[in-house]
Amino acid sequence: MQYPKHIVYVTGIIENEQGEILMIKSSYRPGWEPPGGIVELGEDAITAVVREVKEETGYDVKITGILSVVQNTGSPGSEAKFGLVFKGEPTGGQAQTSAESLAVAWLPPDQALELIQAEGMKVRVLDALAFAGKVNFKAYISKPSFQVVRELR
Repeated sequence: MQYPKHIVYVTGIIENEQGEILMIKSSYRPGWEPPGGIVELGEDAITAVVREVKEETGYDVKITGILSVVQNTGSPGSEAKFGLVFKGEPTGGQAQTSAESLAVAWLPPDQALELIQAEGMKVRVLDALAFAGKVNFKAYISKPSFQVVRELR
């Protein structure tokens, strides 16, 4: 039996004291999105999200909880992926762009949602904003068009 291989990624929904969300303008995808990326071999997911937020935004963060689990089931032309969406707060640092971020900004949630063009990212932020204490799960396909195929709330 051959075991499936999945990419594991993390997303950080980082909120400041004013209720704004930390967002980046991606260098490789259209629009804006919360910071995040792939968990490296030997790295735990919390370490990964803290690292990704620092690399992409310049901010140090404290992770305070997990908001959701998302799964791209492997749409045609893309690999299967599992994602963990974490909640956090800033603890230091300052805005700094990187090879993956053309701009970094703290945005009110409504404005952040308007600037997100990738549907998978929009779902992560919407779920984070609607979080009511229970981690939810969504499985989706992204091609040929975004579609949630299973959900547990």
